[in-house]
Amino acid sequence: MPFKWHLIEVRTRNKPATTDIQGISGGLGEAVTTKVETWPGGVFEPTTGKLEVLSPGMVKVTWSAPQGLYGIVQEYYVLVKENDKVERKETVPPTTTSITLTALPANYKIYVQAKIAPNSQGMGGGLSREVLIEETTGTCKFFQIYLFPSLLYYMLRPLIV
Repeated sequence: MPFKWHLIEVRTRNKPATTDIQGISGGLGEAVTTKVETWPGGVFEPTTGKLEVLSPGMVKVTWSAPQGLYGIVQEYYVLVKENDKVERKETVPPTTTSITLTALPANYKIYVQAKIAPNSQGMGGGLSREVLIEETTGTCKFFQIYLFPSLLYYMLRPLIV
């Protein structure tokens, strides 16, 4: 567990009495001690995202775990958005940093988000901001259709980027 435990001791400091009543005076109250654990912190966002176009409507999304995170990734969310509206949300385990997506809408954008676990006391954690993953490599951009006099051929013509 990347968190640290701390013992916190709190005491009250009492003001001296302003009357002449015996037994009422200033001083320190009884100590109260509690054990607390540090909260998750640092950078929550996944890094080095890549998007590879495998075929029309199919992409492979990869990313790296957050760098400088003081905490534990609980899971990742891969969001497919069209016109800033989430069309699809995939949940990925914390040990996996890639996913292949198919049947994508025409004008999509892909975002990755990390869900950070709270500490053992249920404090802290939460969602990172959404990180836009832009196309970095591609093997196939689109299909070209060729029509011959008596026969229709569908010929896959990958355009190498």
